[in-house]
Amino acid sequence: MKFRSKSVVFLAALSMATTGVLATNQTKASAASVATVNSGVIARLYNSDGALITNRALSANTPWIVGSIVTINGETMYQVSTDEYLRSADSSLSGQDTSNQTTPTQTTDSNRVATANFPIRLYRDDTNSLSDRSLAKGSSWQIGKFIRNKNNQEFIQVSTHEYADASKFSYKEVIRNPTYIPDFGTNSNFMIIKKGNGDIG
Repeated sequence: MKFRSKSVVFLAALSMATTGVLATNQTKASAASVATVNSGVIARLYNSDGALITNRALSANTPWIVGSIVTINGETMYQVSTDEYLRSADSSLSGQDTSNQTTPTQTTDSNRVATANFPIRLYRDDTNSLSDRSLAKGSSWQIGKFIRNKNNQEFIQVSTHEYADASKFSYKEVIRNPTYIPDFGTNSNFMIIKKGNGDIG
């Protein structure tokens, strides 16, 4: 099956890469933290060494869950995938807890990362419909919520209002204890072939 929806990542033609020192001053982000790419910007991504990732970028106005906030080469960046970081200058951050105290329920675990085994169509919870975007095969994403519905279908959150079929990913660690929302995704054309058992990974 071919996916004709817009991909959330762009193949980039740039071949230049920059290198730098390892990230320092890492801070876990609030579980509600989302970085939204600025309007009119195709945001390039960087690895933890500060090297430009030449084959992927994020489109304007797209929101991404943030795993941690780091400083790389003196610049603040937001972790949006296993080893991919978005410049704060290219985005705006919302939902970050500015207090000095954090608890496990307030933080996003940077090990909660999923890698797509197939091109994956996304479902939007705000419109109860399919998104016009999809995830590229082999791309890795920070996970937010893990949801199971009354049909034992399981979803993982990859952006503010976008969710994917949890069975189509490989996981950095086992993700347990989904939140049960009986009618989540049941009134759309979003089909999940494999039903879950409460654990993924």
